[in-house]
Amino acid sequence: MELKIEFPDIFTNEDGEDEVSPSIKEQIINSVANKVFNSISGNISSIIENLTKARAKKMLDDLVPTLLDLKFIETSRYGSTKEPITVKDQILKDIEKEMVWRDGNWDSEKSIYTKTVRACLDQKFKTFTAEFNKQIDAIFVQECMNYAQEALRKRVGIK
Repeated sequence: MELKIEFPDIFTNEDGEDEVSPSIKEQIINSVANKVFNSISGNISSIIENLTKARAKKMLDDLVPTLLDLKFIETSRYGSTKEPITVKDQILKDIEKEMVWRDGNWDSEKSIYTKTVRACLDQKFKTFTAEFNKQIDAIFVQECMNYAQEALRKRVGIK
């Protein structure tokens, strides 16, 4: 690729003679060339990055279903093998293994399933507790008011 920039009006006078010294001329040309190169380089990098991302996404969209159906044979560290299984089936097996209630004294001993259920229950319990306390407070205030009114009636002698 060739980029040609001519500066005849900048470097010459009306008679066509050079008015700018060669060193200044070279600095101007280098400065302009660097700015043009940096601009083009940035645009090219952006275009390549966008095209690469789009192509990778398309490839992954086509590749993932195929990869999930691939079969493999699991081998233990002692060399014994198991029955062939697909990646998808292995993922489901691993998920089922984690969907077990496993509780312990430490957070690391609990399964993700246990943590999730407890977090959900804690949230529901907080909501229930807040509503329960609100209703209890309303009943307590009402009973206090009834008791105070009854006590006042007795003292004053109103039936």
